[in-house]
Amino acid sequence: MKYCSRIMEIGKEVESMIGENMLILFSGEAPEALTDYCIVHENKWPVTEFEIGDELYLGGNRYIITAYGEVAKEYLKKLGHVTLKFDGAKEAAMAGYIHLEGEITIPGINEDIVIL
Repeated sequence: MKYCSRIMEIGKEVESMIGENMLILFSGEAPEALTDYCIVHENKWPVTEFEIGDELYLGGNRYIITAYGEVAKEYLKKLGHVTLKFDGAKEAAMAGYIHLEGEITIPGINEDIVIL
């Protein structure tokens, strides 16, 4: 396991982000302008270097990392902040994105879901 976190709070607009095949993660205090669109999570477990091809589990669902932006690792480690984009892209669209293969299927996101 390279990273583990638990969801603490779910913004009221997260469902609309799922409709865009993305989730925005932030640990601790997300900027007020983003709070409604974020999943706020704990960021107290160490982050080791994730790589393309690594697996990410969100709840019981498995996704494969297909690309990531040049600051995604740093942002996740320092801020607990990345955008998960569920499109299987081979090149990152934005510096803080992690692209994942697999359809986002998270019915009823709740605080019990764990990100690994």
